[in-house]
Amino acid sequence: MRFLVTVSALAMATGLFAACGDDSGDGNEGGTGGTAGRGNGGASGCGGGVGGSGGSTSCGGGGTAGTAGTGGTAGTGGTAGTGGTAGTAGTAGTGGTAGNGGGDDDPDAGDGGLSDAGDAGSAPCTGCVELRATFAADDDPSFFIVQFDATDMSEDTTATFRLRGLTLDDQVAASPFANDSDFSFAAGPFTALSVANGFDTEGEFVDVEFDVSSATGTNFDNEDVIRVGLQVQYTGGIGAEATQDVVVLLDSISFAGVDLDDLEFADDAQGFVLDTGFGNLNAEVIHHPE
Repeated sequence: MRFLVTVSALAMATGLFAACGDDSGDGNEGGTGGTAGRGNGGASGCGGGVGGSGGSTSCGGGGTAGTAGTGGTAGTGGTAGTGGTAGTAGTAGTGGTAGNGGGDDDPDAGDGGLSDAGDAGSAPCTGCVELRATFAADDDPSFFIVQFDATDMSEDTTATFRLRGLTLDDQVAASPFANDSDFSFAAGPFTALSVANGFDTEGEFVDVEFDVSSATGTNFDNEDVIRVGLQVQYTGGIGAEATQDVVVLLDSISFAGVDLDDLEFADDAQGFVLDTGFGNLNAEVIHHPE
C-alpha cells in the first residue's frame, strides 16, 4: 500500500509543473473496485482532486495526492427463487342429467319447465307447433290463436285442426273456437285426447273439424270473424299433484269455403301464438321447423 501512495505522490508533483494555459483539467476520479486513484494533470493552479471519491477540482495550490480507494466487497449472489408449486388439476364437472328422450310427460328431452330452449333430443314433430300448458286448476283453458283481417265465414266455412296428443288422457281436451271483431266467442265441442278417440303419442295426426259457419255464441257474428284458435284444458281433478302438464301437437290448420291461407308451420309459427288476454297463461307455443 505504501508503494502505491508514493507513486501517486510523484504523479501529483509532476502535475505541479505543467503549463497553466489549459483550463480544462480533469479532477481525479475515485477508484472503483479497488483501483488506486490517479492524479491527472490539472489546470494551472488547480490541484488534482482527492483520491478515492471523485473530488471537485480545487484551485490554488496543488492538491494532496489522492488516497487509493478501497476495493468494494463483491456482491453476494442472490439466492435462486423457490419454484412455484404446480397447480392442482380442477375437478371434472358433473355431467348434466339426461333428458327423458321423448317420454309422454316431456317429449323434447326437456328441462323441467315449459320452455325447451336448449333441450337435447329430437323434436316430437317437424313442420308443426307444440302447445304446452301447465294447469293448476280444472277447467281453466289456455287459448292459442291466429288473427287475420275481418272475414266472412258464414257460408260453408270450416277450419280443420290436425292434432296429436302427447299427454293422453280422457281428461285432457281440446276445442277449436273463433272470435269476431267484438271478441264475441263461439266454439266447437271439446275432444278428449284419448286413445279411444284415435290419439296416440307416435301415430298419425287426427283431424278435428270446426264448422265456423254454423257455430253459435253470445252475439257472435260469423260474417265478421277475425281469428280462430284452439283451447286446451285439463278437466280432471288436480288433487295432490298441485299442477298438471299438458302437451298437444298441431300439424296444420286448413280452411275450406273461404279465401284464407292454410297454416302449414313449415318455416315458422305463422302468427299462431298464445292468447295472453285471458285464460291460463302458464303456457307457450314452440315451433318445430321441417
